[in-house]
Amino acid sequence: MLQSPKNLGITWEAIVAEPAIIGGGGIRYNQLLNGDYKRYINDVPKEKASNTDDQIMLDNLFPYPIDQYNPMYPGMLYLRSSDSPQVRLDRTDPMFPHLQPYDKYTADYAFNTYLIYRPKGAMNSTIWVTLSVIDWGWHGIAEFNTTSNKWGLTSGYTTGGGDGIATSFLPQWSGRVVNDQPWVPII
Repeated sequence: MLQSPKNLGITWEAIVAEPAIIGGGGIRYNQLLNGDYKRYINDVPKEKASNTDDQIMLDNLFPYPIDQYNPMYPGMLYLRSSDSPQVRLDRTDPMFPHLQPYDKYTADYAFNTYLIYRPKGAMNSTIWVTLSVIDWGWHGIAEFNTTSNKWGLTSGYTTGGGDGIATSFLPQWSGRVVNDQPWVPII
């Protein structure tokens, strides 16, 4: 796995006033994505993984687990989390032993990260409601350098982000992309 010196990806933080009238509640994140990883031989795409086929998909879990609460904010719900898309960079794959070594990987993803809330005591009787959304993207190219015999990030950047936008839109998705999906041939 290539470790980039840059901080690619996104970190988000939410501070939400607990509604005392209903006894508080809980906040989490829900993330949808659209995109894929591809790996190449001589600049020709051969396989793809975590592919959404241009559909909006749930990113791994609903809701995301709690990463961090901060007790410095009494009467407030605090949540901090991050995401840095990543893929294992291999030169060969036992599932495709007849192929030449891979020399390039690409990632192209668009994300919608929703801050969601559910009242305390209603964990099984109500739905999570949306408070805000952050739209962002992650794009990268890693190429194998035959001189140094190492992978290098030749392009990588994050788009969007910012403060998020207040919304009550309930996100919808057509399927789920789980981490470590198998590679499939591009036909």
